[in-house]
Amino acid sequence: MRKVHTSLILLLVVFYISIAYLIVHPNVSTAYKSYYITRDSDLTIRERKALQPIHANMEISYVDQRVGYDGWHAAEGGYRWSAGRSSKIVFLLHPGLDRQGMRTLSLKITPLDRQQTDVFINGKLVHSGVVSTSSQVNIVFPASLLLEGENVIRIDCPNAHGTETDRRKRGIALDSFSLR
Repeated sequence: MRKVHTSLILLLVVFYISIAYLIVHPNVSTAYKSYYITRDSDLTIRERKALQPIHANMEISYVDQRVGYDGWHAAEGGYRWSAGRSSKIVFLLHPGLDRQGMRTLSLKITPLDRQQTDVFINGKLVHSGVVSTSSQVNIVFPASLLLEGENVIRIDCPNAHGTETDRRKRGIALDSFSLR
């Protein structure tokens, strides 16, 4: 009888160790992990699945549903405000995109007061500067930074802040962007 109890205890220990391992190392998609576990994305799995490839030379509006606006406030009349100090635009590119030479990312933005902006493409810094008026910021970068499939433009605004009438932390208002 003692061997049966010992065997059952060992079986339970192995079972709970396996469960603990799965909790620490879940076998889930990146989208699921980002939204539900690490909470580093505001895009739901449904929103990520709804992403559609965009073409180069196409102007993408702040309300275009082919791309995902992760860390942005809801669209308003004519623009969408960045939420907090870091916001992302998640988009897909068609397979076979030429990744040679240089590309240009154009952002039509309006800052809340004077804003330091750092722009990253797939984690690589491609621009750092100050925006003080409504403008089109053109950023030239190596096309090799773009990936087939999902890409991320991250815009950091370390000076994002609220105002007396609107307490939301905002940095820039995005009108549109394009890749050429």
